[in-house]
Amino acid sequence: SIDQENSSVMLADTVFFSQADEQMSCNIVVLMPDEEVRQAVGEWLNAQFGNTYTGNMTDIQALVNHYGNSHLDSLRSFFEEGVPDFAEPCYDASMELLFETDKVVTYGLTITLDLVGAHHVTRELGATFNKNDGKQLTWDIVRSDSQSQLRDIVRGMLKDYFNVKSDGELMEWLQGVDDVATIPLPETPPYMTLEGFTLIYQQYEIAAYAAGMP
Repeated sequence: SIDQENSSVMLADTVFFSQADEQMSCNIVVLMPDEEVRQAVGEWLNAQFGNTYTGNMTDIQALVNHYGNSHLDSLRSFFEEGVPDFAEPCYDASMELLFETDKVVTYGLTITLDLVGAHHVTRELGATFNKNDGKQLTWDIVRSDSQSQLRDIVRGMLKDYFNVKSDGELMEWLQGVDDVATIPLPETPPYMTLEGFTLIYQQYEIAAYAAGMP
């Protein structure tokens, strides 16, 4: 349970959309970003949610309302096509603070879409923003001449993730990868956490659904 005082603080710092319609639901919860990075965070959220919001990117509540209604309409259209009585299609998204210093701030975003298939689809990513100019730190922070070295590091960490020792064993887990020496780096940019420089592959990006998100 949450006491009244803490609840008020949480709501004051959180923007949310939550609505259910018959057997479907849409819930979006976003931590209000700091003012100096709000524009950039709004643009980032817009890109992740569908890139259809054209309003003020610093108006996070308007952005969240737009996508809440948009995704609820999509679920409603899906529902009208006919789904089993037990089905409860839903769209859930949440943004939280992952890491912060006096120079940068990192937010994490998790989006889950359940259309009553074999399994739901989830995207999990983070983004780090420079407090000085509000810009997101992307792959530009990695020197072009160090990408080969980074791939070697990633290969070693993937071996740890899949608990294998050799390149051949690793290849048995990967999909769409021709050579372990040229493993593609994640599509989503790196971000900073307390543990350091963080990379994440999405579902199906380099491995089967059962492999999760390395």
